[in-house]
Amino acid sequence: MDRRACGEGGVIMRNYIIWLSASIWRVFALYVASLVLCACLFSVIEGRTVAESLWWAGVTSLTIGYGDITPVTHAGRVTAMVFSHLWIFGIAPMVITNMLSVSMEDRNKFTHDEQEEIKNLLRTLAENTKMVPTKREEV
Repeated sequence: MDRRACGEGGVIMRNYIIWLSASIWRVFALYVASLVLCACLFSVIEGRTVAESLWWAGVTSLTIGYGDITPVTHAGRVTAMVFSHLWIFGIAPMVITNMLSVSMEDRNKFTHDEQEEIKNLLRTLAENTKMVPTKREEV
């Protein structure tokens, strides 16, 4: 993606999302914080207890939707829509991305010792090739 197309704010947001999704603990903390925030908002807006609201937020975030607790006010429905989309299109992809990046291993990756050995061999090769005259130098 062209950095100019999304602007400076878009680049900052993209980098933040990459940083956030790189750690399963940060993703988990974001998920828990969003559950608590949503439950508190739902409790205030819908007049439910915090326990009922946490139950509703957990069921909604996992897209189970038992239907035992539903928002009845417009503000409650908007809150439900916003957080439902956040969990499905925000949190879930971060979890999947994190699990894939952890499970994918570069089997061709060099260890530190192998990298040092390659550097030493290249250094030796460079020193040895300086002693051998090239065809242009012979002419």
